[in-house]
Amino acid sequence: VIGYVYSSYALRPLSELKADVDRYDSFYAIDGFFIDEVTNDSNGTHLAYYQEIYQFIKAKRSTYTVIGNPGTTTQSSYLSLPAFDSLVTFESNTGYSTYVPDAWTRTKPPSAFAHLCYDVPSAGVMTNYLQLAVDRNAGYIYVTDDRGSNPWDTLPRYWAEEIGLVEAMNYRDATNRPPSLKISIPTQQTAAITVSGVAGRYVLQASNDFTNWQSVSTNVSATGNFAFTDSVINDRIRVYRTVQ
Repeated sequence: VIGYVYSSYALRPLSELKADVDRYDSFYAIDGFFIDEVTNDSNGTHLAYYQEIYQFIKAKRSTYTVIGNPGTTTQSSYLSLPAFDSLVTFESNTGYSTYVPDAWTRTKPPSAFAHLCYDVPSAGVMTNYLQLAVDRNAGYIYVTDDRGSNPWDTLPRYWAEEIGLVEAMNYRDATNRPPSLKISIPTQQTAAITVSGVAGRYVLQASNDFTNWQSVSTNVSATGNFAFTDSVINDRIRVYRTVQ
């Protein structure tokens, strides 16, 4: 769940952006922020502007993800400062089939990039676009048949197919590269499990006998790296696994 904040290409006062962040942080249980109308140049004033709001958000909660939307190719410095954790490097209703990302994007993890495609009428084209996103090292992709002055106000007719395809692609990657788990015991009744794998939705399961497995928690990660905790009460044996 992401809070939306617009920046008017670094012209909106930072105090207004910070007030928006404060409201989201106090009103909702969210996972981060989507900063819209982001510049895509190397102007030092612009970079400092976005770095300041980034640091303000991270001070609220270090786990917040901060996504910037220039909507087109941009400078690597927005990530390297950092001013954002992820960048939207494509947002349009045309041109995705022939879009060529900047070469430097290959040096970053897929979770650093997102693509937004609207006015895509068919599920067949959507399927092709999802595969293109993978080939172009984009970890986030959203495709919709919505159009008009606000093409983001309804879900596409093929939404269930889109979700199912993304889950199938994540599951395939997880099968090819199984996650690794590291377990620590911070207290006598708590286990901390860190997971390193591929992007997707993971369910942590626990067992006392390697036969009967109980789901403990569910988490979603675009990076494949995240943490679970489990309350352990008088268990002499406790084993864990994750499934997608």
